[in-house]
Amino acid sequence: MSKTNAFYDTLEQIGNHGIQRGVFHLYAEDNQLIGNQIILNGKNVVNFGSCSYLGLEFDKRMIDAVKQAVDNYGTQFSESRAYVSIGKYKELEKLLNEIFEAHCVVMPTTTLGHIAAIPVLVGDE
Repeated sequence: MSKTNAFYDTLEQIGNHGIQRGVFHLYAEDNQLIGNQIILNGKNVVNFGSCSYLGLEFDKRMIDAVKQAVDNYGTQFSESRAYVSIGKYKELEKLLNEIFEAHCVVMPTTTLGHIAAIPVLVGDE
């Protein structure tokens, strides 16, 4: 077995173990999300698994801007960024580059960002 297959086999085992233990693939039971607390298995818990690093999802300015963006662009711009993108992504990346003094790339989801970055950051070497 190659190192790559062993790596993926290990990830699969870890994932399956988490599912069996009841700590992966859960669903929030809330009808409305407010702040960083959610209901899991009937219990109100603090959500330490959030990828909302800046906590902006409940910021009134962000909510208003999202509503305007939905009116202008729909619920999503479902295109490969390798083919075409909207100007808002370019504008946001430019601003983030200035703020962090580094090259920044905007992804539609944290998971897609992880999928793109992890293979570059983690390897056999």
